[in-house]
Amino acid sequence: MGLFTSKIAAGVVLGGFTLAGAGLVFTGTGTLQQATDFVKEAGTKLTQFEGNEKTLVNKINTLRDSANSKINEANDIISGKKNEISKLNKDIKNMTSEKDNLTTDIASLKADITNLKTSLNDSNTNLDATRAALNTKTNEYNSKVTELNATKEKIAKYEGLLIYAEQKAEEADKLVAQLEKEVQKANDEVKAHGEAVKSVKEQTKDDQPLTQKEMDAVNTTLTSVDSGATTDIKPTATGEGSIK
Repeated sequence: MGLFTSKIAAGVVLGGFTLAGAGLVFTGTGTLQQATDFVKEAGTKLTQFEGNEKTLVNKINTLRDSANSKINEANDIISGKKNEISKLNKDIKNMTSEKDNLTTDIASLKADITNLKTSLNDSNTNLDATRAALNTKTNEYNSKVTELNATKEKIAKYEGLLIYAEQKAEEADKLVAQLEKEVQKANDEVKAHGEAVKSVKEQTKDDQPLTQKEMDAVNTTLTSVDSGATTDIKPTATGEGSIK
């Protein structure tokens, strides 16, 4: 019996042989399956990661385009309101000058009326002419007063428009500031995301899965049992077999 050194041969001769009992059963299936499952899961996660990354980039691009559009719109509003404010200020300045001139004219007319009244009271000569001149000056005075009141109303209206334009310009400026904050927030998130991606790439840069060639090179061949030699077993006088 000492001629058989392999577990298989010895087990067959002695009887009751099993591969499990001999410790020759391949037990790596579970490990290989876990590796396969891990590779599949990693692939799925990588695909999902790439998809999420593209979605994030699309959302950021959409936010950026929307923010830029709103900023341009707000800038247009601000520019328009600045032009309106400039024009209103110019109109108010002109009307204020006109009001000052009207005030001067009215003061002059008042002085003329006072002089005419004095002349009328002092002398009855040329009464009709004096009255006619008085009426003319009085009509001019009333006309100037009416014009002055209309100018004052215009100034009040333009000042109201000026206040409204300034309020709208301020609102647009606040909107631009808010949009700038949103864009900065998006830029910060992209930067953080890029740093996370860079970190993962750095951690996994040396991790490479087995190539197909390396998988094919794994040796899974078992040594075959040599059955070519013929062994004769003959009974001896004691009933036991001897091997030649």
